[in-house]
Amino acid sequence: MIARIWKPLHRLWADERGSNAIEFAILASPFLLLLLGVVQLGIYFVAQAALDTGVTRTAESLRAAFYNSATTTFPNAATLKSRVRSYSGGLVESGASLAVEIRPLTSLTSAIVPITDATNSYGTNTSVLALRATNSVSSFIPGVPVWRVSSMALVRRQGR
Repeated sequence: MIARIWKPLHRLWADERGSNAIEFAILASPFLLLLLGVVQLGIYFVAQAALDTGVTRTAESLRAAFYNSATTTFPNAATLKSRVRSYSGGLVESGASLAVEIRPLTSLTSAIVPITDATNSYGTNTSVLALRATNSVSSFIPGVPVWRVSSMALVRRQGR
């Protein structure tokens, strides 16, 4: 009787058909999740670098405008936003996710001052200005929240 029960169980246990597919499914899923995570981090860091480039080049253009012209016309919020977007190489999302502000460095009195879109305050003639921007990074992994990148550059408002 034991032999009658043992023989089918042994045959079922010794059968290895389909085991490769099961092993692949078990081992491939963590590697696929790891690959998606690495791609998402890459997208985050590319967005950070693009925003840094856009803010830095916008600050450089402002410094050149302050230094080279006798009567400086201050760009409004829409102009600053379009400059940051264009200098970033098209990698910064347009629309409501991009927030750009410029204000005197002395007005940033605490460690955390949120970036308020369209805040343009150019201070006095020799003020050090902080050009700050933030943008959201899209996520394609389900369950991962939308991340935000931010950047800041300083520019002195000083003529010749």
